[in-house]
Amino acid sequence: MFPAIPKPPLSPEERIEKIIKLKPEFDKLSDYKEKLEFWYTNDMDISIKTYGITDEEEKRDLPENNITIYPNNTEEVKAYKKFYRQIFQKDNFNTLETSVARYWDHIDKGANPIPYTKNVLKEIEKEYADHNKFPNTGFNSFRSYCNGFDASENGQMETFLNNSSFHENLHSFFTGEVHEKYKRFLVKQLSKLENANPEDFDVNEKLKISYKLIGENESNSVSPVFHHIKEVLSLYKITPMEARETLLDMQGANSPQMNTNVVGPIIRFLEQIKEPKQNERESPLNSVPENPHPIIFKNGYAYQMFLELKSMTVKKRSIVADYSFIFHKMKDKGLKAINRIVTEPEFVNFLNRNFQTDISGKKLPFKNPDHKQQPYMTILNKYQDNILK
Repeated sequence: MFPAIPKPPLSPEERIEKIIKLKPEFDKLSDYKEKLEFWYTNDMDISIKTYGITDEEEKRDLPENNITIYPNNTEEVKAYKKFYRQIFQKDNFNTLETSVARYWDHIDKGANPIPYTKNVLKEIEKEYADHNKFPNTGFNSFRSYCNGFDASENGQMETFLNNSSFHENLHSFFTGEVHEKYKRFLVKQLSKLENANPEDFDVNEKLKISYKLIGENESNSVSPVFHHIKEVLSLYKITPMEARETLLDMQGANSPQMNTNVVGPIIRFLEQIKEPKQNERESPLNSVPENPHPIIFKNGYAYQMFLELKSMTVKKRSIVADYSFIFHKMKDKGLKAINRIVTEPEFVNFLNRNFQTDISGKKLPFKNPDHKQQPYMTILNKYQDNILK
């Protein structure tokens, strides 16, 4: 278990041949931690603490016929437990990190957060109950699971790692610890979901609206789209600020990646939507939109033009070229929607800081592809007069 580089299992003959080859180098090591590291880096199962070089049972215990990392004193017991836990957390498929990642993957794929979270909690409780049927002998792998769960829950893990107590079933023990920590994460997550501000909508209704606002955007989106937002506002008869509050209340239902890459930009987009007065509803450009980045953009219309161009033309596979197109078109001396003093590195910094683009270079070489001309002209015609005022 936990080999450094998993390989096909060796036959008994191959294993003995390998151990005979490694033994002279291993025997030179006097430091116990170095022995553990040697064991691990040579793909030897950390759960097996002694390998015999001979098949003759009566000769296996002779030092010349075995290779062992079995701990012989309290300090070695501590070192072994800590090393095992480190390798468990690094290489095992079932860690807190992998459990949480699987949880968010299910949520991002559309699992209803509240029922799903409750179901996972029930599974963990059932697992504990199933393991708790066995006597606490210390050697029983089932009970070791509960020992690890209890030690984690009661804050005793460091005590266990630093005492002379030795478990033969550390894998089961540390799996119990993982499940207890995962349970704590889920309880906190469920509390967030169920305690969302219930004003105006119940939690399930808010979840539904939140998902609609996110739309087809995926958690790894580099440039989320917003074209569907106004349709959602109209469908649920809510204002941009109500939609913003709903997204903020329901952030606990999304993965951190979704909140960073998609929800944050949508919230900023909603904040830019101006609600027209009753006599202005047919002419949304009559009210001047805010310009949150006056150093970059000439006015609020220029910023709105940027947002629409970004939504319609920026694709993940060609992000640098697409933003380069926007930068040079909007900075054109006939339009000057992007202020004349803004340099390419400054615009890249603006994108990375506000839209999580993670563009590493500082240059935006001009690209002017034919397929972008029509959407550009459509958006230009919409905003040009107001930008040039």
